[in-house]
Amino acid sequence: MARLTNKVRDLAISAARRYGILPSSLVGLWAILSEFDPLALGSPNKEGAPYTFGLELVDIRTVDKGMDARRLLDPEVNADISSAHLARCINAFEGDVVDGVIAYVHGIDHVKEHGVKGHKAFGDVFMLAADGAVGLDDETVFPTPARTHKIKASESLLTLAVRYYGDSTKYVDIYRANAEVIGTDPSVVKAGTILTIP
Repeated sequence: MARLTNKVRDLAISAARRYGILPSSLVGLWAILSEFDPLALGSPNKEGAPYTFGLELVDIRTVDKGMDARRLLDPEVNADISSAHLARCINAFEGDVVDGVIAYVHGIDHVKEHGVKGHKAFGDVFMLAADGAVGLDDETVFPTPARTHKIKASESLLTLAVRYYGDSTKYVDIYRANAEVIGTDPSVVKAGTILTIP
């Protein structure tokens, strides 16, 4: 039986950041489906999907056409595919992680058509496994999407600082984030310039 190593932990955190899901969800899923063994072969699902490799059960049909299935033996590739698929499944159920995990294993269409009632035990086991890894969620900082602002003729960095932060001294932060666009003088910003608001 394999165990949760630092490498697998780091893969989960990194992949979770990329796809906006919690690392505990990935780790819980991987714990149940492969016990973190990157060489584990998954069982075919009810639809007869082919055997799959890796940290979890990845349906080879979800892999890009033309991809060499041996790449699934690369834990980084495997974690990325797994995370992307789990994110799709969770999103298909409006953020419900347990329904998303059940859909990950049984298919989105199957779960939408038949519901999750017959899979409650799997959902319970998943919740226990994910709860054991919830500390990883604290280590994940999801990047905040950058805000942008198109400068109007009457605006300056000072007015933007007050507008976005309520503090005119924050113009320095805005300037630092946009120094390449603004140039050397923070008091001169041309109308029409698009700035990033950190």
